[in-house]
Amino acid sequence: MASLLCLPKAFAQTFQGGLRGIVQDANGGLIPGAELSLVNDETGVARSTASNTAGEYSFANVQPGVYTLRADLEGFSAFVAEGLTIGISTFLVSDITLNVGGVEETITVTAE
Repeated sequence: MASLLCLPKAFAQTFQGGLRGIVQDANGGLIPGAELSLVNDETGVARSTASNTAGEYSFANVQPGVYTLRADLEGFSAFVAEGLTIGISTFLVSDITLNVGGVEETITVTAE
């Protein structure tokens, strides 16, 4: 007689979060190819990605902490968002608007 071994399903629990959003211009047009960097304010560890053809970007599997997000694209002012808090098992949404401008211009947004 064969015996069946019943094991409970193991559910994975993640202790990481993430950040996602869209990159657009001041008129709401989607911007592909923007270079984005996400830097952990405490450790200085940086990650980078680019917005896709739909203007979307995503940083998955991010350690909880406070981060600075930067977006750059030639012909637009740089965008910087400081103080973004990414928590455990949460995805923060941060949409970005890039304004036409020179390389020397930077728009900084500080999270509350």
